[in-house]
Amino acid sequence: MLSFGDNSTQFMGTRRTSGRSVGRNLLRWYRRTRKPLPWRDDPAPYRVWVGEVMSQQTTLGVVVPRFERFVQELPDVRALAGCREARLGRLWAGLGYYARARNLRKGAQLVVRERSGLLPETYEGWLAIPGCGPYTAAMIASVCFGAREAAVDGNVVRVASRLLSLEEGVWDGGGRRRIERFAGELMERTSSPGDLNQAVMELGQEICAKKGPTCGACPVRTSCLALARGVVDRCPPPRPRRRPVDRAVTVVVVRHPASGRVLVGTRREGFLASTVGFALIDTKAEKKMLERIASLAAVEPERPGRPFKHTITHHRIAARVLVLDIGGRAPARARLAEALGLDSADWVPWAHARSAVASALDGKALGQIRARRPG
Repeated sequence: MLSFGDNSTQFMGTRRTSGRSVGRNLLRWYRRTRKPLPWRDDPAPYRVWVGEVMSQQTTLGVVVPRFERFVQELPDVRALAGCREARLGRLWAGLGYYARARNLRKGAQLVVRERSGLLPETYEGWLAIPGCGPYTAAMIASVCFGAREAAVDGNVVRVASRLLSLEEGVWDGGGRRRIERFAGELMERTSSPGDLNQAVMELGQEICAKKGPTCGACPVRTSCLALARGVVDRCPPPRPRRRPVDRAVTVVVVRHPASGRVLVGTRREGFLASTVGFALIDTKAEKKMLERIASLAAVEPERPGRPFKHTITHHRIAARVLVLDIGGRAPARARLAEALGLDSADWVPWAHARSAVASALDGKALGQIRARRPG
């Protein structure tokens, strides 16, 4: 019998919940209704890795077309390891959380450098890959190599908390351990750990949703303590929210009108560090930045546009756009990049600027510029 932590598993008369029956019912449901996803239809380790990383905190409707383009252009770990920053940013555009893309490439580079391009086959091996935490490592190891490792994400926490009727103590260390123990016990009783991990996750996405769960369609409803007690809407309790951080930034767009090009580079620091786009500086630092640029070239700054709002994870950003037109011959890219706080930079045709930048913040800046000065 499945212990379900410290909670009683007895409800609905004398019936007890069997871990084996929960897993069996989940697998039966999943195999009948599972979503067709490209990394499920062809579960090669590289594809599962990319698909799982892309799917973290991003909806599948957004992920699937970008996944197809990504693996078409970067079909294996060596291609990913050798991908340039600007190209990686373009392939990741629209997915957000760009640190995932950077870590994905770091992981590929480690595999090529230290493992001769051979991907790990164990949970522990995947944990050693940059950006590959316990959830991703467990999912890849179970789906591709049959490892009995439970993949615990927010969906799994929600499903487990309802099956166990946990109205409190979910988000602290003790609650996490209880849920991991529950998921681990499910893994011990199945011969299909990869499918079972995906089944629990998909149940949380499709049926055991955060709001408006469709309990009548749930394949394990007879095993759900929260449903039996009428407390589904209270499980799990709200997660403590991270306090938002307010930022005032200036998007610095350096243009060279004589050649019709704009400077795009890899940002060195800040909340969009290592992403490709325009320079972002603290609005209070504009004067010093202008002095650095003026020491390199004749520059004509336009009046900054109206501030606009943008949100990235827990950052609430008040941004404004400052366009700097470089007169005469453009100075060396490296010197401009250094003055702007960029690690590297390229001159890109103005007409291609949107496809060269990675963040929606850059896109908003371009939209504002073109609205007030088309072309």
